[in-house]
Amino acid sequence: MAMSGYIANVLQVPPLVFRFQMNPSVLSEKRSFEYKDQPAAAVTPVPTAKPDEKPSMLGAVTGFLGGAYEGAKKLGPKLTATTPVSAGPQAGKPRVIELEFPLDANWTEPDGSYRWGSPRIDLDLQILRSFVNPGLAITDVLDALGGVFLDKWKPPELSLRYGGVSLTGVMTDLNIKVVSFFDDGSPLRAEINAVIKEQTYSIAAVTGTIGRLLDTGNAALRTPIGDIAAASPIGGLFD
Repeated sequence: MAMSGYIANVLQVPPLVFRFQMNPSVLSEKRSFEYKDQPAAAVTPVPTAKPDEKPSMLGAVTGFLGGAYEGAKKLGPKLTATTPVSAGPQAGKPRVIELEFPLDANWTEPDGSYRWGSPRIDLDLQILRSFVNPGLAITDVLDALGGVFLDKWKPPELSLRYGGVSLTGVMTDLNIKVVSFFDDGSPLRAEINAVIKEQTYSIAAVTGTIGRLLDTGNAALRTPIGDIAAASPIGGLFD
């Protein structure tokens, strides 16, 4: 059966696959980037042709407009008495996804069957706990058998996929709130809050970037020309 969304690591011992029962009540995404102050550059003079160069009329016009535009921008920090900001290399912070979702032991599959064969969510909770507790990956089993056990004993990375969110990451926080119990004390319903930080050293970060560029390119092709013109720097002059 196809999964609408999951948190998983199938290379863990044992494999971990948590499937969402229903839509999360909250899925928030945060991405931060650090900008640093930089000295305000001097106003760039309008470029002129070299003595031995005969510029074309188009080149002269575009050069003049480009130089004037850059010069005007550099007046901004002086007129506002502020320091411009610049994005430094690798100044971005990983995406952070926060999820809030319920679990209900009485939830059933579309065919009416229970996921675990009977009404229970204790196995779902144990899978979620395994993402914030140390474990062992299949690739580290041989090292562990060779005596390097504690060095490999760590919480696993995970794959998160839900809707338009798809990433490799780590679960930094997990809050389980059991709100209803069976008569024997086992959990009947629970509310989950999980925080997942993206691991950018991953294939998912590469494919995610490609997907984002393709989607924004598709959006640009569908954007009315009037909106593009109004949002351009020249369009702002007429507001």
